[in-house]
Amino acid sequence: MAVAQVIQFRISPGKNQEFNAQVAEAKKLQERLGGRVRVWQATAAGPNTGLVSYVIEHDNLAAFAAFSDKLSADAEWLAFSAKVFVANPSGTLISAGLANEITP
Repeated sequence: MAVAQVIQFRISPGKNQEFNAQVAEAKKLQERLGGRVRVWQATAAGPNTGLVSYVIEHDNLAAFAAFSDKLSADAEWLAFSAKVFVANPSGTLISAGLANEITP
């Protein structure tokens, strides 16, 4: 069954363009390594309106593990992570998790 990494962010005020550019770059890098990326923004969610869910889909846990190994060894991803998440964040990490598909 499919699994999904779900990482949620709240965009920092005035940083929408920067955040979207960083998301586009992350998506490109992660899709090069085999992830399928979809990004959602809550539009009618009470206090969670505006929350961005960055979702990386994998066919199964083995595919997730292989992707994770590639990601953690990829120089381009590591440089991007250091630049975006440490030196110049455009959003706040709210949560991160792994979900297993349970569709019957």
